[in-house]
Amino acid sequence: MKEILKKIWLQVLTDIKKLKDEEIEIKVDEEEETRKFNKALIYDSQGRFSNLLTQEFSEKYVFEVYTNNTFEKFKEESEDYTLVVFVVYSNGDLLDFLKIYERSFPIFLCSFEKRIYKETKNIHGLITVDLTRHRLEVLKELEWYFNIMSIEKTDGLKM
Repeated sequence: MKEILKKIWLQVLTDIKKLKDEEIEIKVDEEEETRKFNKALIYDSQGRFSNLLTQEFSEKYVFEVYTNNTFEKFKEESEDYTLVVFVVYSNGDLLDFLKIYERSFPIFLCSFEKRIYKETKNIHGLITVDLTRHRLEVLKELEWYFNIMSIEKTDGLKM
């Protein structure tokens, strides 16, 4: 009798392990699908702000970062992304932004320059973010916007 119970117990443990392994595989597959779907494109000529974004939101987004020397390639990309972030440090960055700006996709314009933020915050279809505020404030605001972008993308809506 003990031998039979031992065999049954071992079988139960084996079945539980298989179920856990399958559950883990399913979760991993779901996360990979989500990450594939949530792709973000960042233009950051200095790479400072993009580092923060990739650290804070890497679980929800796959980031592709472009800098000054890859600007031409950045112009060709954008349609396949859930969101596009353009970081402006100077007038030169703002000119680069104006070369690619279209209203066909939502774009975030993030700036450390108050003047640039104020001048661009009323442009239709453009989401402006003031990077002179406290880091946690900025991250909270971006998280809120990013969640909206993910919902719109999954629902097939355009901003």
